[in-house]
Amino acid sequence: FRSEDRKRRQDAANPEPSSRPSPGFSRFKVVESSEYDSEEEQQVDTTDEEDRRGKEACRVIRVAEDMRTVQNFLGTKSDIAEACSPPRMTAEGRSMGLRCGFAFDLSVPDVDGTNWDFSKRSCRQRAWKLLLEQRPYMLVGSPLCTPWSIIQNLNMMTPEGKKKVMEERKKSAVHLRFCVAMYREQHRHGRYFVHEHPQTSEAWKTSCMEDLVNEQWTYSAQADMCQFGMKDKDGYHVRKTTRFITNSACIAGRLEKRCDGRHDHRPLV
Repeated sequence: FRSEDRKRRQDAANPEPSSRPSPGFSRFKVVESSEYDSEEEQQVDTTDEEDRRGKEACRVIRVAEDMRTVQNFLGTKSDIAEACSPPRMTAEGRSMGLRCGFAFDLSVPDVDGTNWDFSKRSCRQRAWKLLLEQRPYMLVGSPLCTPWSIIQNLNMMTPEGKKKVMEERKKSAVHLRFCVAMYREQHRHGRYFVHEHPQTSEAWKTSCMEDLVNEQWTYSAQADMCQFGMKDKDGYHVRKTTRFITNSACIAGRLEKRCDGRHDHRPLV
């Protein structure tokens, strides 16, 4: 990630008139298969394909070695960790052989059996201590979005409902601000973070999120989650447009995926 981010910043500072692939697209062209008239030509093509695969494998190994070198320099003790989320990314990362760190969430008990409720100062202090100890290379944050959903506008149509929603948002804002503080700590020490929330979430209008979005070192991306295989329990595609904020241009490019409309969607309620 770091080497690609450095190149993107250099390209941005020195733009060239030549065409350049947009962030998130592979640098390698997909070669269309074609018909060959002879077995000799087909054998040559097979050899070229083997060479290409060999070079790609070597490139992947070099990238992995470079990433591990950077991680050792930064003193990271985990490759990925999660905040305000049950073990999802860490569980997937573990299956891929990554070093996975903490997963702070209300549904995940602490070592003493209590849940990670960041509205409590003691929980925030414990979480911050773990962040400083583990120094994760990538921190993924997914704070609770329910209080910030546009559906809450229906509940705010009555004075009682509005009061309840505002109280829930006040509690949730503590979690949100703490996540942003962890993101800034990650960036301050040369590490990465990704924050995700629905595009329509009212949380994007909070001061802590607006300040983070307006930083020169953050990148924004939008994705329709159907492009990552999201479906409901009946197997229908779910669009759920989601917004991401990260300090990695490479990650932002990979996350930028919009639906081309080739399939139907079923809304989540």
